Amino acid sequence: MNSFDVFDTLLARRHLTSEPIWPQIEREFGIPGYTQARKSADTGSRILSEIYDQLVAQGLITQQQHSIVMRREIELEIDICFPVQANLDRVAHGDILISDMYLPASAILQLVRSVGLDRQVTLYQSNGDKSQGTVWPKFGGRHHGIHLGDHPNSDYASPVRAGIHGEHFNPATGLNLVEQELFNSGFTNIGLLTREIRLRNNPTQDLKPYFDVACDLNLAWLFVIAELIHRQHGNRNIVFLGRDCQLLHKLYTAYYDVAYYLPFSRKVAYSQPKDAIDYLRVHSPDNPLFVDLGSTGGTWAHLQNDLDILVAIYSDTSSYSAIKPVPPAKFKYLSQNSVMGPTDLMIEVMNCGDHGHLNRIEVFQDKLMQAHFGEPELPEPIVNTVHQPIVDAVQLAPIYRRALREEMSGVSLELLNKAFAGLALEICSRGELLVPLQDFLNKETTYLGQFVNG
Repeated sequence: MNSFDVFDTLLARRHLTSEPIWPQIEREFGIPGYTQARKSADTGSRILSEIYDQLVAQGLITQQQHSIVMRREIELEIDICFPVQANLDRVAHGDILISDMYLPASAILQLVRSVGLDRQVTLYQSNGDKSQGTVWPKFGGRHHGIHLGDHPNSDYASPVRAGIHGEHFNPATGLNLVEQELFNSGFTNIGLLTREIRLRNNPTQDLKPYFDVACDLNLAWLFVIAELIHRQHGNRNIVFLGRDCQLLHKLYTAYYDVAYYLPFSRKVAYSQPKDAIDYLRVHSPDNPLFVDLGSTGGTWAHLQNDLDILVAIYSDTSSYSAIKPVPPAKFKYLSQNSVMGPTDLMIEVMNCGDHGHLNRIEVFQDKLMQAHFGEPELPEPIVNTVHQPIVDAVQLAPIYRRALREEMSGVSLELLNKAFAGLALEICSRGELLVPLQDFLNKETTYLGQFVNG
């Protein structure tokens, strides 16, 4: 049998503490001064019903409001809590949850059930027995497992003094270094969203490094790109080109506006230039802006077209062709390697689509076309892992969209450009993650080799 702390161990709050729900209650019920009075009434020794007894005694709420407002506080606690999946996965049938908390045991159990705990557990709630050490003798020497929690005294030193193996959950559920930097740099909601997604997931040890880069860095980078595109070209029909823009498309449509996704490739552009242009035009709306993550400009120079192209990173310091390409007149970019510094295949790994390259377009008649795809170059577990933060961000969009968009609209262009370059270079600094992907690198080298003399 093991025991577990609850708050900031098995579950976390979306906005770090429960304090944001109190102004909401004040607004909903029209109770002036509720927020401050609610804080003051929690002395650390009162359970929730006693806190509300105090508010009644102060005349802030009526006796009739007592249970109604208290129930609403519990409802809002449920709304802002989410799982710390790595710890939740450790709970087994028969384990005990121990919480020094003002909420009643029934509400705490409801909270852990709401975040996905499906194990049959019991719960011990008090207002300080764990921190004071008085809970441990109650086990009568029958606690032979571990106690896991985030507090260095209550969840580690206290059980250790009682002869119980304490395990300190550290770092706990706060912001990590990357999230804290985002939080402090004007990207507060991206930092909070990244934290929630990180804690909601429990990747295996071999996949965790890929997940960490995808969650901590690539997710924020794609948000910066989305904001720049929407700010500069929001009046256009945006067509994100695959495979590299599959994740960006999902994020953009969830948080910004309707957009389109269309698989495309250098191979089709070089081997079937006329069909490639027809394919782009047939499958795109009016007034399209075609968006890709990176380009040397070679593909678009080869097509000799008047398409409007926007790439996130213009690779102006390197080229896969024998002669450095001259991009067409309508080729635009957010930044370029000669200004921001060198980037590499880590950008493609973190944004690899869940389908292979577009190998060819088969043309029948009357604009009827069929796209043929190769097999994905990356192993499916890695693809799923780097996609997961975006999948979660899309699912959480109803919660975060409004605040995130409002905040991003106020970020200066200078700060966006700085974040764009900094995050991209940080992603590419994790080159050690390319080492196990030798098969992918070989396939990329072979693929690009087709265009050396193109």
